Amino acid sequence: MNMHVCKGLCGIATAALTLLFSSVTMQADDAAMKRRLDDVCRIISGSPVVYESTFTAQFLKQVPAAKLSMLVGQLTSQTGPCNGIRITERRSAYQVAAEASTTNGFSIPVLLTIEAQAPYLIAGFFLRPPVKAVGTLDSLVGSLKDLEGSVAFTVTNLSGGSVVTSIGSSEHLPVGSTFKLYVLGELVRSIGRGERAWTDILRIDSAFRSLPSGRLHTWPHRSPLTLHSLAAMMISESDNTATDALIRLLGPDKIAQQMSAMGHDRPDLNVPFLTTLQAFKLKYAPGGLAAAFVSKSVEERRSMLAQIDTAVTHDSIAFTMEPTALETIEWFATTSELTRAMDWLRRDAMMRKDDSGLEILSINSGVPVGKSWKRVCFKGGSEPGTINLTYLLEHANGTWYAVSGTWFNKRGAVDEARFAGLMERAITLLEK
Repeated sequence: MNMHVCKGLCGIATAALTLLFSSVTMQADDAAMKRRLDDVCRIISGSPVVYESTFTAQFLKQVPAAKLSMLVGQLTSQTGPCNGIRITERRSAYQVAAEASTTNGFSIPVLLTIEAQAPYLIAGFFLRPPVKAVGTLDSLVGSLKDLEGSVAFTVTNLSGGSVVTSIGSSEHLPVGSTFKLYVLGELVRSIGRGERAWTDILRIDSAFRSLPSGRLHTWPHRSPLTLHSLAAMMISESDNTATDALIRLLGPDKIAQQMSAMGHDRPDLNVPFLTTLQAFKLKYAPGGLAAAFVSKSVEERRSMLAQIDTAVTHDSIAFTMEPTALETIEWFATTSELTRAMDWLRRDAMMRKDDSGLEILSINSGVPVGKSWKRVCFKGGSEPGTINLTYLLEHANGTWYAVSGTWFNKRGAVDEARFAGLMERAITLLEK
């Protein structure tokens, strides 16, 4: 579940440092690009740089020098100085993708855009999260094992039916908003059976508006949206109000049943199936609701949820940045189950010749991926103490893969940028 205080992973636009970019049309000479890449290396190292003669005035208006230095310092605090930078891809005439290496063995992906005329000032600067420079998926697994808490990671070749690598793949961990894959699955199933259509209209009931992430909580009562629009907002923006509207339409019990059809071994862990607003109330409203809920039977829990739907107000919800009831009030899945969920959506689309669900999953790719990937489907979720990123990937050679990773630390917050960087590296290694 993505909270209103979530950092970057609302809809999972990963916690990278996005500074600015501009389009360009002409070809810079190699010496100018190399000079600016060297400037980037110095900036990453924390070396003195005259920002006014390095960046355009427009860039510095958006990101002042002091703020730029602070943001880069935060992102590279553990990497050590830059000891080299190389171009990995020319994106356009004046834009390159590059990779900076550091003294502590990290790799930092860089996207750099420079002006089309001398002195070729930097007009765009984008840094991805640093990752340990590993050359194989097995080495990456070693980096994942270094994370504090519980980590699960699964890479599966769906076309070949084989597991490429995995750790902790049978452990049911809290996965936040990634549970919305199962809501999408039940919607896809019901449409495939002719029970509903993507163009059906549902009106938002403000009595059941959730809290961010998303935008629909601010929309007027009875705003009409198609089921396709609600599903697209639920997946690409992780809109919680869209999600809850679909859960109430489809039925929480139906979604729990669909979890089993999509390859979840323990759907009972998620019964009764919570809306995001119910989870917010149980976790963050006063009165010890979480402890009371856990102590009850399933039927008693259902009755309690019906009561808090109306008795507990939005104003009583007080968020905290500390991990809260992650082991009890959540949606649970293994990384193996999540890869099977993605595979169910893939196979269903192929069988019915309807790509609508996969197209919705492709709106937000999560982390940047290479050009060798023909299709990238993604859903992720996070809240203090847990993060999951799950991908369905079609390679240009026709091979389908699924990648899923969860990091759960009940003692404190997880470093979302670090984890996103590791997942991005995994996809890059898989691409090769």
